Amino acid sequence: RGKFGLGIGPEPDYDGAVVGGGIEQSPAAEAHVPARATIRAVGGVPVQDWYGVWRALKAQAGDAVEISYPQPGSDAVLSANLKLAAEDR
Repeated sequence: RGKFGLGIGPEPDYDGAVVGGGIEQSPAAEAHVPARATIRAVGGVPVQDWYGVWRALKAQAGDAVEISYPQPGSDAVLSANLKLAAEDR
C-alpha cells in the first residue's frame, strides 16, 4: 500500500486533531469520517492533538479502533469504527 495511518490528512491546526480530508480507499474514507471533523477520542482515550491520536493508535490492540468527534453544529458526538492493518499503526 505504501502508506499507513487512518488515511486522513491533518489540517494545520495546533489546537486539535482536525481532519483536513480523506484518502480514497483508506480506513477513514471507508468509515465516512468527514473533512473538518475534530477527533476527540481514539479507542475511548481522549486526545487533544495529532500527537495524541498517534499515541492512542499505537496503544490499541486488534484490527479496529473507534474514533469520536463532535457533529458540526450540534452537541451530538459521532463515532466511527476504522479497520486498521498492522502497518496503519
